Amino acid sequence: MNQNHREASATNVRSAGVWCERSQLRLRRSRITENWSFAADSEGSGLCLHEPEITHLGGAVISGNGMRAGRGGGVFIRGERRNLTIYSNTVIRQNHPDDVVES
Repeated sequence: MNQNHREASATNVRSAGVWCERSQLRLRRSRITENWSFAADSEGSGLCLHEPEITHLGGAVISGNGMRAGRGGGVFIRGERRNLTIYSNTVIRQNHPDDVVES
């Protein structure tokens, strides 16, 4: 997937890594790592899900993502959290300032 991407903006950034809006996603055996946002405000430096439809994260690694200011360093979810399934073999950790945030 996406690895080691930097995004800068004077205003806001919605995901330096992967952005999905009103879509279905199946992320299997993939890595979203080392993505950083240097904007005034950010949402989901690793994975940003806006109004997600059926979404599955299985065997994925989402780590080392972060931002200067904002929320959801690893995964940011705006909308129905119940549409997202995170399987136990998925690793979401060491993201700054947080791993998973719902809005």
